[in-house]
Amino acid sequence: MIAIFLLVVFIKVSIHYNNPPLLAGAFTFATAVLNLAFYGDLALVITSAFVTMALMWLYFWLLDRFVESAVWWLIMLGFPVAFFILSSAMHEQFAYNASAI
Repeated sequence: MIAIFLLVVFIKVSIHYNNPPLLAGAFTFATAVLNLAFYGDLALVITSAFVTMALMWLYFWLLDRFVESAVWWLIMLGFPVAFFILSSAMHEQFAYNASAI
């Protein structure tokens, strides 16, 4: 729930500040801090930070590229759904691997 709220805030900020790398970096930093607080696994935080940075850079770039277009709505709504599915799958995989050790 916190990640969804955080993403909504960053989408609103991206409308006013067209700087995808800065937005992706700030979002990645915020989620890395939250992941570290909730999960405490440094390997998980570092791995998810790299994935988050790459995907959010692409996401904010696409939002910036298709601003004032109908495709913008598709990107804004579809990309986060795929991101959160990937993110939860990655967390489950790390939890499974950690319990197997």
